[in-house]
Amino acid sequence: MRRLALLLVPALLAGCAIDSAQMVPLPGGPGSGSDAQRVVVRFADVANLVPRSEVKVDDVTVGAVRSIRLHGWQAEVEIGLDPDVVLPADAVANIGQKSLLGAQYVELARPEGQATGRLRDGDLIPVERTNRYPGTEELLAALSLWLNGGGLRQVREVTDELNRALSGNEQQARDLIHQLDTLARSADEQKAQIIRSIEAVDGLAARLRADSQRLGRAFDELGPGIRVLNEQRDSLRSALDASSRLGAVGTDVLDRSREDLLANVRDLRPTLHQLVEAGDSVPKSLDTLGTLLFPLSTYKKVVRGDYLNLAVTLDLSVPALESGLLAGTPVETVLGVARTALQATDPIRGPLGIGSPIEEPPPSPPPENPPPDPELPLLGDLLGGN
Repeated sequence: MRRLALLLVPALLAGCAIDSAQMVPLPGGPGSGSDAQRVVVRFADVANLVPRSEVKVDDVTVGAVRSIRLHGWQAEVEIGLDPDVVLPADAVANIGQKSLLGAQYVELARPEGQATGRLRDGDLIPVERTNRYPGTEELLAALSLWLNGGGLRQVREVTDELNRALSGNEQQARDLIHQLDTLARSADEQKAQIIRSIEAVDGLAARLRADSQRLGRAFDELGPGIRVLNEQRDSLRSALDASSRLGAVGTDVLDRSREDLLANVRDLRPTLHQLVEAGDSVPKSLDTLGTLLFPLSTYKKVVRGDYLNLAVTLDLSVPALESGLLAGTPVETVLGVARTALQATDPIRGPLGIGSPIEEPPPSPPPENPPPDPELPLLGDLLGGN
């Protein structure tokens, strides 16, 4: 136990010495002076990068990594640069490796295209402008995949199959690629509509989710109906078969009567032509036909709800009754005798002449419209008429 304790103590002291040595800045190193520029760089993955790693520009060491800390799901690296380092404000950063088994470093470079501004003390290089070169482990893993039958053999098989499939079909392959390109361009042009469709589907899904209970009850209530349909399946099948037979018979009847139907239509053509030429005369005739009681166009003025507007003129004078309503009846004779008696000199004592002829002086031709005697009452006045 004593020997084990003696071995563990130097190891612990050596580990503490290593960690503390990494944290102690070396005097005179690049980017370690009081006038050094401090820049923060964020990476998605820093791999094996450690503090005190070099910072290079065009393979020249211009600074060092001061610290590495976690910022959300990203690694935030603070670096120190010599004051005479000039870089644009939109500079890019990459993590590289000196050799296959060498240490890693941070590489700063100018962006492709036109650079803007100048990188100053306290600036930030976001993760969108950072990257990392493949490490030795990743390269060896990919190489072993190719060399151990995981890649080269499959590539050869894919190449042989492509050559065999495209041999003699070059034009069709070009057309297919052209159509795929057209499809991709159309999809890119309609991406706004596609996004709106996806949002509409999302809204529909949200509404369905909100009404999930009612939908569940509706599906539960559909069960009895589906069972009834299942029980009536034979009847429904028979009805469909009968409908199919009816359709076949109807088609056969129409096919056989096609010529007769066309002949009837041709015979109706002159009638329809004359009806079209008649124009609005037909509706006017129908309106006139209804004037036996009142014109059809005035029915809204005649019938008002639950009552009827009606204007009647009755002529109840003795001549009108004798020649009109009571003509040909026994009352006509009575009215004639009464009129004669009323027109006599003495109607009280004069003979009525009922049953015997009355001797009258030769009649003189009456005027066309003899005015009634205002002193003699008419039967219409006695009856309360006009």
